Amino acid sequence: QERRNKKSRKEREQEKRRKKQERDRRKQKNIPTTAQQSIPYIRMLQDGICQVTKTFFSKTIQFYDINYQLALNEDKTTIFENYCDFLNYFDSSISVQLSFI
Repeated sequence: QERRNKKSRKEREQEKRRKKQERDRRKQKNIPTTAQQSIPYIRMLQDGICQVTKTFFSKTIQFYDINYQLALNEDKTTIFENYCDFLNYFDSSISVQLSFI
């Protein structure tokens, strides 16, 4: 019975050591503890542009609801031309992604 107690005491000590090592390992890896910490970015500029990596930037823009179908033909043409101008602003070396929700 003494061996069992010694062994279980040893096992408890090993378990404590293992848990401490795991805590230390997590601290070293800077594991995020909040949602904000889990979003990787380098910096956020005052104009709302987010520098994600050295060469990748992101910007979110909110558009207000416009009903394109109910707009006058002249307004539809203006909206479409401005959208085309916006898309043509970027040359082929720039990656642009648009998401409409």
